[in-house]
Amino acid sequence: MQPLAFSSAAEYPLSRLAGLFTASFAGYLVPMEMSVDGLAERVAAEDIHLASSRVLLSGGGPAGLGLIARRGW
Repeated sequence: MQPLAFSSAAEYPLSRLAGLFTASFAGYLVPMEMSVDGLAERVAAEDIHLASSRVLLSGGGPAGLGLIARRGW
């Protein structure tokens, strides 16, 4: 079993991050689908900092997404 690792979300195109976001809600009570444009709008509106945000790597590939919004100093 390979250990879990993390990488910066800034290393991935928005299309891949939108896919990870959508996959994170698979089977959720209220299905959510994130488009590239929708994620770009959310990043701008919510001050999401992609360099601080993380992609979880499992089995050598992206498996999850954690978005970090930075506000203030």
